[in-house]
Amino acid sequence: MQLKRETDYALRILLYIGQRCSDETAPCEGVSIFDISSQTGIPRIRAGRICGYLKETGLIRETASETHETLYAPGEGLLQRSLLDIIAVTEYNTHLFAVFDRQSQLYRSQARQFQKIEAEIEEILSNIPLQALLQGEEQGAKASVR
Repeated sequence: MQLKRETDYALRILLYIGQRCSDETAPCEGVSIFDISSQTGIPRIRAGRICGYLKETGLIRETASETHETLYAPGEGLLQRSLLDIIAVTEYNTHLFAVFDRQSQLYRSQARQFQKIEAEIEEILSNIPLQALLQGEEQGAKASVR
């Protein structure tokens, strides 16, 4: 399985919003589409479209600034959502071995093995919350400052 560009963009957006709104010392109203686009490198129109989709799925919520600018903030429980949860809402097909013709000799002879590997990878991805990815980025940023 190769992730779609939209999934990569969605993960970047979610990580950025999560990072900006995870500081418990300052309340977070949300993040503008301009900030999201400039900080993640995602074209603004595409970022807006993906934010709309993420809002529909409940991963993020829409708020408004005092100047009525649309802002995006984490949805309920965003940082506890697993990487598999996020991939599942952005990908149409999460089957790792979907590239194989199910009637091919290779797939038929190894179907159980493919299913076992797929289940193991799904288990791993389901145990990686977005919070862990954020902590990994924070540790990487601290290490690069040293």
